[in-house]
Amino acid sequence: MLALGSIQALNTLEKNLTQEDKSAKLGFMKYELTTNTKSVANGITLYQIRALKDFSIVRKGDLGGWIQKTENLSQDGKAWIYKNARVYGNAQVFENAKVLGHAKVYGNASVFENAQVYGYASVYGKAMVHGNALIDGNALVYGCARVYGDACVYGNARIHGNALVAQSIHLNSGFTTFDCSQNLLGTIRNSLNLMPVNGELLFYKRVHSDLSSEFDSSFYYKIGEEVVVEDFDPNTAISCGTGIHGSHANYYPLEENRVILALSAKIQDIICCQEGKIRVKKARVLGICDV
Repeated sequence: MLALGSIQALNTLEKNLTQEDKSAKLGFMKYELTTNTKSVANGITLYQIRALKDFSIVRKGDLGGWIQKTENLSQDGKAWIYKNARVYGNAQVFENAKVLGHAKVYGNASVFENAQVYGYASVYGKAMVHGNALIDGNALVYGCARVYGDACVYGNARIHGNALVAQSIHLNSGFTTFDCSQNLLGTIRNSLNLMPVNGELLFYKRVHSDLSSEFDSSFYYKIGEEVVVEDFDPNTAISCGTGIHGSHANYYPLEENRVILALSAKIQDIICCQEGKIRVKKARVLGICDV
């Protein structure tokens, strides 16, 4: 039989070991589940997370978003779920991915690498979002769809089925299952709500009231004439390269000393469609819009 002093010593040792194990565990963990809960569809209970250490822009003690279980968010890397965002089911967020705003990731979906899902977007089913991809607005990515690379999907876009979205292409309306990196006209339709007629596309851009470019005051637009950019950037992966930029009528806010021009470009003169606008190498100036 152990003496009382020995029993006390063993109890103290066991207590110290437990504390050391807990400290070691907490040192490995970057977050913990709090007692703050909320319920979602089908009676699933989500727990708010709290950071246990500093990483990226997250600070120790910061409250994050909501998950169903620790398998939803990796303890490794800089992945994080912010404030009102939710991740549940068998969904996984890992590496350096971020889920922000009121976004939801659920089902068997996965978001990883440097991908971001925010706004009111939802990623679910067996969908994968990775690379530097961005999902925003009310966009839905589901089924077996895959969004990756530098792709951006936003607004009311629906990416589903076996769709692949790989380039820096932005979608903001309509339904699509095509490979956006291979379909320029489909991208323009879904991104700008514009469709060509007889091989030409009508679009809009904002300029100074003297019809000079907002980006190059020496470049002027003349009504009824064709404007040409001789040194345009042919790289379709660069949205802000050299060229004439335009979009749909509501893209540009109205400002003092600015006017909205209507232009027309031939399909073969369109370089790319990204970030809610098109870039062309030549276009005809139709006139100033009455707004």
